Amino acid sequence: MVQKAATLIKGMEKRGISVDISWTPGHADIPGNAIETCSIKWQRQWELSDRGRFLHALKPNVQEKSYPDIPDRKTYCQIAQLGMGYAKLNDYLSKIGVVNSNLCDCGHPETVEHYLLHCENFFNERKLLRIKIYKLVRVTNLTLDLLFKNSNN
Repeated sequence: MVQKAATLIKGMEKRGISVDISWTPGHADIPGNAIETCSIKWQRQWELSDRGRFLHALKPNVQEKSYPDIPDRKTYCQIAQLGMGYAKLNDYLSKIGVVNSNLCDCGHPETVEHYLLHCENFFNERKLLRIKIYKLVRVTNLTLDLLFKNSNN
């Protein structure tokens, strides 16, 4: 099914039609979402799922308000996708058959950790991020835990 969707999207893009499909958390406390709390069903699914384990370790309770200071839904969704490992990075895209290789342009597996913490292609961006984080929390060492855990945890 994913392969068929990818083929259709490629065909549309060849005709000049831009397509952007993103997974977004539909049952979270996000400004703009109609559903403000999650039920026991979603909590149980979150606990039993084998997906998003990194984010689960940081946010075991689905009803926890995540990233309350994020100004818009698009930014929230991008952060949520990175935290759950569903971002548009080659490591994930190769698992669902959209790209053939999980490698970054720099030659390393393009994982969330690599993208945010190690990739030489984003050295300058990461330097600016470190400066901003240092001004906020006086921490110089970037980790995934620091980037994805909010101040309420």
